[in-house]
Amino acid sequence: MLDLLLGRRRKARNTSAADAEGHSFTISPDTRVSVQDTGVVFFHVKSGKVFRSNRVGAAIWRKIESQKALDEIASEVAQEYGIAVEEAHQDAESFLTQLVARGFLATTRRRHAA
Repeated sequence: MLDLLLGRRRKARNTSAADAEGHSFTISPDTRVSVQDTGVVFFHVKSGKVFRSNRVGAAIWRKIESQKALDEIASEVAQEYGIAVEEAHQDAESFLTQLVARGFLATTRRRHAA
């Protein structure tokens, strides 16, 4: 899933999404993103890190920007690419984990009211 073409750059919006375990993903304010139909490039302003992904990564990123939950992202990716939902879920979760590890996304555990 890590292949890419460069394109236009834009500052990532302060957006968040959530996974089924109650983790919330927030786009780092230091993240800049260039999204194309063929892929996506992430640039972390403070660290200088660059991360690239293919069109599936770009599709997942668009869904994160739309504040979709991980289960919804997996379902849509599975339908769009003709793969099993479980495979799409694993791929999306792996992709998000990589983005968190590189500082492009932050994750926090959501608290539930008692």
